[in-house]
Amino acid sequence: MRLGLGGLHWAVGFSLAAMASYAIYALLTRILTETESVDGMLIISAAVAMLTMTPSVITVWETP
Repeated sequence: MRLGLGGLHWAVGFSLAAMASYAIYALLTRILTETESVDGMLIISAAVAMLTMTPSVITVWETP
């Protein structure tokens, strides 16, 4: 093990971003359970995933 951040690969940022995203998702889910139904929460989760992934999919989509 080395001290400092010099030995870290730049892709470690993806892991940290995924960790932060999951933490925010867990907190928001806990908050939304007070006001939303289960069906509403499923729709919200699907809509957020769709909206965040659409820009990256458009750039690499190939018609089968």
